[in-house]
Amino acid sequence: MKAFGPLSSCVHKASREGDLPIATQLTWLQSLLQLKQLAVFRGILQRPPLQQLLQAAASDEPAETLFAQWLYWLTQQPPLWSSAEWRACADPWEAWVIDALLSDDNLWTQCAERGHDPGDFVQNLAARDLRLLSIARHGLKSLALTLRAPIPAGWPAASRNHSVPCAEERAQIVRELSGASDWSALSDRLTQYFRQAGAGCFNQAYAFRWNGSLQPVLRPDPVRFEDLAGYEREREQVIANTRRLVQGLPAHNLLLYGDRGTGKSATVKALAHRFGDQGLRLVEVPKGALGDIPEILEILGSRGLSFVLFIDDLSFEANETEYKELKACLEGSLQLPPQNVRVYATSNRRHLIKEEFSDRRAGAWGTAADEVRSQDTLQEKLSLADRFGVTIIFPTPSQAQYLEIVYALAEQYGLKTDREHLARLALQWAAWQNGRSARTARQFVESLVGEPQPQQAVAE
Repeated sequence: MKAFGPLSSCVHKASREGDLPIATQLTWLQSLLQLKQLAVFRGILQRPPLQQLLQAAASDEPAETLFAQWLYWLTQQPPLWSSAEWRACADPWEAWVIDALLSDDNLWTQCAERGHDPGDFVQNLAARDLRLLSIARHGLKSLALTLRAPIPAGWPAASRNHSVPCAEERAQIVRELSGASDWSALSDRLTQYFRQAGAGCFNQAYAFRWNGSLQPVLRPDPVRFEDLAGYEREREQVIANTRRLVQGLPAHNLLLYGDRGTGKSATVKALAHRFGDQGLRLVEVPKGALGDIPEILEILGSRGLSFVLFIDDLSFEANETEYKELKACLEGSLQLPPQNVRVYATSNRRHLIKEEFSDRRAGAWGTAADEVRSQDTLQEKLSLADRFGVTIIFPTPSQAQYLEIVYALAEQYGLKTDREHLARLALQWAAWQNGRSARTARQFVESLVGEPQPQQAVAE
């Protein structure tokens, strides 16, 4: 009894008073304590809800209080609680353990992601841990039933509040884990899942943001290529290059250059939804973190997935030198860039770095006047854009192209306005607002949604 710490006293008291069968209480305690034996999946012990529960179990808290604390901590996990896939689980504790298993990042899951053999030693340790986890998942339910504490009935029917890679496959593996008595028997199925969906955080989201570490974007921009109108030829170049990347073929770093509002950023964002289930993850890197790119490449280069580093609205002033870090990472560093990571940048500047006439006129007042070889400065500034294998230009649409985008968007939104009437309003909107662009076209069409249209303008 002493092996279970201070909580054993309340167990003994409850047993003497006939309120709680000691065998049931020990089942719960043992299931918690068994988790401390995890080896490969030991990172699960660092998760806040379980960490807090284990700390509380070492105190003299009554069992009812511990159970209530667990339920409170579990309600702080919104992605889990809003997911329909967890309806297959017996109770919240089993759902949490399964989620912890699927999202743990360790040597075994990473080997599965890369399609590598982990070796007998790691494989046997993983099988042992899977058995421990499958046993531990039952403890809280038996305690809750004994204490007659309510377990939430059913699970919300709503889907997750963010996109999950390989959602159908994930729901299927959750059902199989919930119905299996020994999870080590599902080792091959789990290996298959991690190979398809990725390991750790990478099977939790399609998109990530770098902020000193990878942070999943739980509510990514839902834009898809089907939602975008115009620039089909330019977008097809981006799609084709990305398809080569996810297929493991040589692919280019891309620079998407063009006027504002032409859909450059939306094109890159849409890639996550097109290729996410094929192993692509989008990582947004802010301009201020360009110096972290070597670290990012080190992290992502060893993974079994493909990654696009998305740098939006990239440009530099003449006195900024951070672009040299990016140059070395694109091409020129001693270390070979990983084949599964490419950089896609968008910019309104063709050469990315602000140019001045003084860069081109030797002897004029300005930078070039103080340099013996002013052309070297010019070449240095032009060389960054040259490191991108392909530059894709998104030009300002002509009036006809602009109207075609408006017509396509109006059809998407279900507007029945006559084309002549629609064109007149669209051109007027462009003149009053931000000029012709795909963004202006979308803003115009959205302004008409829900507004009554003149009878004579409705198409027959």
